Amino acid sequence: MNKKLLSFLFVILFITSCAVAQDANSALRPPKGSQLALVVFEDLQCPQCRRAAPLVEQAAKTYKIPVVRHDFPLPLHNWSFQAAVMAHYFDSHSKQLGNDFRDYIFQHQLEINPGNLRSFAEKFAADHKVDLPFVFDPQGKLAAEVNADRDLGNRIGIHQTPTIYVVSGKPQANPPYVEVTDIGKLFQTKPGAAYPLSNACFFSSSATAMRMSASNFSACAIKAAFAEAHSPSSVISSSLARLRAISNMCVTEAST
Repeated sequence: MNKKLLSFLFVILFITSCAVAQDANSALRPPKGSQLALVVFEDLQCPQCRRAAPLVEQAAKTYKIPVVRHDFPLPLHNWSFQAAVMAHYFDSHSKQLGNDFRDYIFQHQLEINPGNLRSFAEKFAADHKVDLPFVFDPQGKLAAEVNADRDLGNRIGIHQTPTIYVVSGKPQANPPYVEVTDIGKLFQTKPGAAYPLSNACFFSSSATAMRMSASNFSACAIKAAFAEAHSPSSVISSSLARLRAISNMCVTEAST
C-alpha cells in the first residue's frame, strides 16, 4: 500500500514539475525577433522594485535588448494590485504608455497611498492626454490580466519581487533563462562577492535557497550572452551555459 502511495505521489510530483517547467519555458522567452531579453516580475509598491527599475532600463539600453514586464502584486501591499490594473488600462492604449505609468508610479511610490492613487493616475493621464474613466475596468478584464500575470509567476515558483531573468531565444539553450539574483552587479566588469537581493519583497518566507544564497550575476555575463546571440554558434559556446556556470560557481562559494 505504501509503495503504491509513494508511486502515485511520485507521478503527481513528476507531472507538476513538468507543468512548471513548461510554464517557465513558454513564459521566459524573448519577444519575437529578439535573441535576448530581460523578463521582470515586479510589484509597483515594492521598494526594491523601485530601485531596480532604472538599473534594468539602463541594462536594456546598454545591451540593446527588450524588457518584458509582468505585474506581480503581493498580498501584503495595499495598493499595488489596483496600480497594476491601472497600468494595464494604459497598456490598452500602448505598451509604452503602460510602462511609462509603471515608472511614474515608482517615481512617486513614497507619496502614494490607497486614498491618493487615483489622483496620481489622473495626473499621469492628463499629462499624456489620455482619458481615464471613473470606472476604467467595468467588466474586470484588466484585473483578470493582472491575476493572470500573478498566476503565471506563482506557477513558475516566484516568491519575491523583483524577480528578474535574462532569457534567450536560442533553441540549444537549456534552460533558456537564468535568474538575476544581484541587480547591483549588472554593470560590474567581473564577478565579485555574492550579494543578495536582501531588501526584496517576499511573497512568503520560503524563498528558494538559490535566491537567498545570492548567486552573483555580472555585466560580463550579460556581455557574453549578448556577444553569443550575435555571433556564429561555432565561435562562442552557449551563453546561457556560461551564465549558469557563473551562477552555480557563486552559489557553491556562498554555501562553503
